Amino acid sequence: IVEFGTGTGVFTDQILRTKNAESEFFGMEINPIFVKKTQERCPNARVYQDSATNVHRYLAKHGHSGCDCIISGLPWSIFDKDLQKELLQVIFDALNPGGIFVTFSYISGPLLPAGRHYNRLLPSTFASVSRSKIIWNNLPPAFIYACRK
Repeated sequence: IVEFGTGTGVFTDQILRTKNAESEFFGMEINPIFVKKTQERCPNARVYQDSATNVHRYLAKHGHSGCDCIISGLPWSIFDKDLQKELLQVIFDALNPGGIFVTFSYISGPLLPAGRHYNRLLPSTFASVSRSKIIWNNLPPAFIYACRK
């Protein structure tokens, strides 16, 4: 399991609590302040300060050529089209066959031009894409994408 954009470690904490004991985990976060916050919240988590585009380097460091699951907290709706496409290709390449990519979007994300572009990229990249119902008790409301390679 790989997490992109650990932020303050909220998802990281939940992943570590619920993952299978045999599953390996590491996170990637580009912002050094967030790396520190994640490590404070989750002292047993391996979190690398680097771009998600370098995930293959860290998979190799852990003795793997791919992974079964990538969970992302990256802000897709503010990324330009080229970065969205590059990151989705990196994710696709890093996933093992049948692997799953899970990410979320705030309800406002698809209203933005970059969010609309991202919505079109997902089904053109992955074999299947599903979207949860809106989670209204989240502030701001959000939904989850699950994409299978």
